[in-house]
Amino acid sequence: MKKYILLLTLFLPLSFSCSVYAQSAEGDIEISGGIGEIAGADIVSILAYNPDASNIKRVFHPIYSLGFKYYLKDKFALGLSVTQHSFSESYFNVYTYRNVSNYCDALSLCVEMKKVYLNREYFQLYSTLGAGVMYLSNASPGFSMYISPIGLRAGKNHAFFAEFGLGYKGLVHGGYCYRF
Repeated sequence: MKKYILLLTLFLPLSFSCSVYAQSAEGDIEISGGIGEIAGADIVSILAYNPDASNIKRVFHPIYSLGFKYYLKDKFALGLSVTQHSFSESYFNVYTYRNVSNYCDALSLCVEMKKVYLNREYFQLYSTLGAGVMYLSNASPGFSMYISPIGLRAGKNHAFFAEFGLGYKGLVHGGYCYRF
C-alpha cells in the first residue's frame, strides 16, 4: 500500500507538468460574450456625496459585453471589447423640493490584452487589462478602463469564463467564449 502511495505522490506532479498545452496557441482567435455586475462607475456613484439629495434610490443594470481576441503568442492575446451598461437613480432634492430622476446609458469601446499564467488543456488562469473610450447618453465621451488580476477559463474550444476585476466589465464578469 505504501508503494502505491509513493508512486501516486511521484506520478501526480509529473502528470501536471507534462500535460498538453492545448488551451491556447499562437494564431488562435477567441470570441466571447458575457455579463457583469457593479461597474467602476457604479462604485463612484455609490461613494459620491450629494448634499442636495435625500431618499436616494439607485438601480444598477447588468453589464453586457462582446469581445474578440487574437493570440500573438501562446500566453499573450490582444483584442477589442464592447460593453453596454446603464444606470438609473432617483432622489428628492431638499433645496428645490422636487423629485429628480437620472438615467444614463454607457457604451465602452476598448482595446484589451490578456496575459495567461497557467495554460492547461481544459483550464486557463489569466489576467486582463483594457482601456478605451466610453460614450455616455447624458455627457461627453470619457476614458474607460478595466483591470482583472484573476480570470478563469474552463473548457477547450467551447468554454465558460469568470473574471474578477474593476472597471467597465464590473467586479464580477462571466460568460461563454469560443476559440477557433
